[in-house]
Amino acid sequence: MKSFLITVFVLLIAGAGAYYYLQLDNAKEQQTQAVTTEPLQLPEDTTPEIQHPITEAPVVIGDSDEETPVATEMEEPLPSLEESDDKIKEILSGIIGIDWVSQFFKQTGIIHRFVVTIDSLPRKEVPVKWRLLPSTSGDFLVHKDDSEKITLDPENFKRYDVSMQLLDKLDTGQFVKWYTRFYPLIQQDFDSLGYKNQYFNDRFIFVIDHLLATPEVIGAIELVQPKVFYNFADPALQKLSAGQKILVRIGPANTAILKARLIEIREQLAATQ
Repeated sequence: MKSFLITVFVLLIAGAGAYYYLQLDNAKEQQTQAVTTEPLQLPEDTTPEIQHPITEAPVVIGDSDEETPVATEMEEPLPSLEESDDKIKEILSGIIGIDWVSQFFKQTGIIHRFVVTIDSLPRKEVPVKWRLLPSTSGDFLVHKDDSEKITLDPENFKRYDVSMQLLDKLDTGQFVKWYTRFYPLIQQDFDSLGYKNQYFNDRFIFVIDHLLATPEVIGAIELVQPKVFYNFADPALQKLSAGQKILVRIGPANTAILKARLIEIREQLAATQ
């Protein structure tokens, strides 16, 4: 199976510029505001029941249908959240190669960027300030016909070819091992966003389900340009969340691949006990 980490990477790369979604090529980025969150407001004495606990090293079922533990190298203590970048980069280098890590993971605060991005996907914006990977390369292309109707040029979908190459570099077992190993730090960072007594893995599953609910777009995607940036002409598409807009933006073929991976990894994360 492919890893949700692959899916996360692809979404991060595709959505690195989601705050400026469909922007003109010559538009300058606006000054990024401090990230804000809107955690679910609950009574102070209420603790939501955990739906999908991460409590021990998971079991992965391979092609032979034999259950085998994913991780045996769990004796080494976790670094602190503030000092976790080097260890994560070391792990990623062994998975995707040091060249990829050097190119895409230059910034600090990897876990925080991971948590903020996942949490933000169902919202209207993915904060540029906390993006994990560089913006997608290449010019944003639109097509204008004789009547000045603007549509998204399908050539844009090729901008995500590099992202999709990551699909061949990781598998579910690698992600689950990493995710489970570092889950205490992931939860710690999630708590710092203001989610008192809430569980990040439950949020993770919610985000996966939200992305899977992205509507399928058939045919040309019409755009409008009210000011500097492009918007979807269809009000229903314009109202989509940042994460769902990413899935529309990367094209139907890439979206189908990512949704398949999301379904696979949801089974792993939701079953991790």
